[in-house]
Amino acid sequence: MLFLNMIFTITLLLACIVPYTSSASLAFVSLTVPALVLCNMFFFLYWLIGKKIYMLLSLTVLVYGYNTLGTFISFNSVSSITDHEDTFSIMSFNSLGFRGKNDEWVSTAGDTLVRFVLKEQPDIICFQEFDAKKTRSNYFKEYPFKYIDYELGPDNGRVIQAIYSKFKIIDKGLLEFSKSSNSAIFVDVKINKDTIRIYNLHLESLKIRPENINRERSDKLFSRLKYSFGKQQEQAAIVRQHMNNSPYRNMVCGDFNNT
Repeated sequence: MLFLNMIFTITLLLACIVPYTSSASLAFVSLTVPALVLCNMFFFLYWLIGKKIYMLLSLTVLVYGYNTLGTFISFNSVSSITDHEDTFSIMSFNSLGFRGKNDEWVSTAGDTLVRFVLKEQPDIICFQEFDAKKTRSNYFKEYPFKYIDYELGPDNGRVIQAIYSKFKIIDKGLLEFSKSSNSAIFVDVKINKDTIRIYNLHLESLKIRPENINRERSDKLFSRLKYSFGKQQEQAAIVRQHMNNSPYRNMVCGDFNNT
């Protein structure tokens, strides 16, 4: 039992240091974090009930990984949102082209999703995989300011990003990702006396189809995931470097394809 405890403890420790490394291979460990947490909690309780000092193994790594685990599980207490003149609401949404996968929702999904967004009435909306047809409609007429990346057009492989805003956009730009149909865009938004830079990212997809996992060779799946993790790391670095040069406070939205 102690040997198993040590294996799960070391593995969780590796998962905790993934954000501080540049290894695409090690990123695989982060996918098992929920299971690793549960296993270490079990071992902690097991040794605690038996009054064994071995309980410190799992307890130590759980305490150490608290900040990292916070990215998977929210430990924040519920608090009310104060309505202040400087507050604003923002929504980030991968709309899948307002069609759904394989177009199975094509007859209903588009209008339903639009109604949901308009009902919530966020001040700023960040869309990933936006439908180019919506740019020519009056769906979002309540948003006088927008930036849409469709330089290559929907027929040229580019995944369209869009940002709609009720606040004035004073600057905007595109961050292209090498050898990828994904990208990131940003806008500088004037909110009262302040200016905020909003990033809208769509990072590389893991390209995992649940229905195909059992039919795919494990080495091929591993190779594809490793490639995708590497691309995500490369793309995140591009955005981070750009953020470091931003003259304003930054806010990042998007579909990171990493959950």
